[in-house]
Amino acid sequence: MCIRDRDTAKEIESSVELTDEEKASIAAGSNISVSLVINDEVKTEEKELVEKNLSSLVENGNIGQIFDISIIKKIGDGEAVSAQVNKEVTLQIAVSEKLLNKDSNIERTYKIIRVHNGEVTVLDSDKCQFNEKTGVITFKTDKFSTYAIVYTDKAKEVISGGSEAGGKDNTDNGNNANIDVKEEPVLGSTADDSVNTGDNFNLYICLLYTSPS
Repeated sequence: MCIRDRDTAKEIESSVELTDEEKASIAAGSNISVSLVINDEVKTEEKELVEKNLSSLVENGNIGQIFDISIIKKIGDGEAVSAQVNKEVTLQIAVSEKLLNKDSNIERTYKIIRVHNGEVTVLDSDKCQFNEKTGVITFKTDKFSTYAIVYTDKAKEVISGGSEAGGKDNTDNGNNANIDVKEEPVLGSTADDSVNTGDNFNLYICLLYTSPS
């Protein structure tokens, strides 16, 4: 699984929530670092919430992967703490090889389920799209917590002459899949923000996900 995109870094930099004290510290010259972390270790109760609500949220749905996405911020020598954003950001996740459809007679549809503060929801289709060519799911969110990739399969419809009905999605491409552990600094930004972070800002996208075998 992979999230690694410079535009993602810019979006998070411009939208991560900061207290007045943190803004003042940054303005005084303190460094700020933000980590976007993906981890397959999630709370048992949140896994159970996905399983319990799956049938009511996604008809004939199957759970592919469950993982946690978190933002961690650190100001100067202060403690690293969880953070949220004040607007939606766009993330791209490369689906693992195991979950890609390899049956030409089947049409597979992917959806993203989110568990946040005990509330289980499916992201609207206009905020979640799958690119069949790249194997990447692109979705928008303003909450960082537990997520699940779920999918449904149905037989492809065949019209007269043997051709298949329907078309393919053309979401902007993403990045390669199956990176187990990755930490990459993303340097620089041109995003506008109420706090001028300048060279004091560093964002790290940390992938702590072990892809299923």
